[in-house]
Order: sequence, then structure tokens, then C-alpha cells
Amino acid sequence: MAVAVRPSKTAKGAIRCRRKFLRFFPKGFYDPKYVDWERGYKWEAHERWEEILDREVHRDLINEGDFAEVARRAVTIESRTNLLFSFEKMALRDAEVVSELPRRQTGVLTWHRS
Repeated sequence: MAVAVRPSKTAKGAIRCRRKFLRFFPKGFYDPKYVDWERGYKWEAHERWEEILDREVHRDLINEGDFAEVARRAVTIESRTNLLFSFEKMALRDAEVVSELPRRQTGVLTWHRS
């Protein structure tokens, strides 16, 4: 004997969200409008990231203590997209500025290697 199971509120919400998504993008993740609005620019940012700040370059800059250059490159990529929330954008830019503060006078840059 089969037991009828009612969908949970979470499942109902997921179904509702999927329907709404498909109203905007009938072909789902393959819909050209989805690629244009939501995916294309993010992929371009990824490619740019790989071009100017891939793992090896990032590691080398960190090992050299060039944190400002890491932040500068990240800001360069981020400034062309809307990948981050506004407070995340501010923190990224702050990292660039903090690295330029005089270390002895402010004591702010305590994470910086000598």
C-alpha cells in the first residue's frame, strides 16, 4: 500500500521558483537570454581572472608579499562586473588602500609580512 506524501513547504517553494525561472528563461540554463543576462559576463570575468590572477600568479604575489598587487588585479576584474555585493567591493578596495598605509604609524597592517 502506497502512502501519499505531501510536498514540504521547501519543495513547494522550489517548484514555484523553478516555474518563475522558466517563465523568464524557457530553455533553462541554455536559454540565450539567461546566458546574456546571468552567465556570459560571469564567464568572461572568470576568463579574465585566469588571465591576470590565476593560482600560480596569485601564489607568487602572496609569497613575494605583494598584497597590493593582488588587490589591484582583483579590483581590475571586479570593477567590470557585478559579482560582489557593495560591502564586498568596499572591502576589496580597502585591502588595496590599507596595504599602502604607513605600518609604524597606524598598526593597521598587522597581517602583512615584514
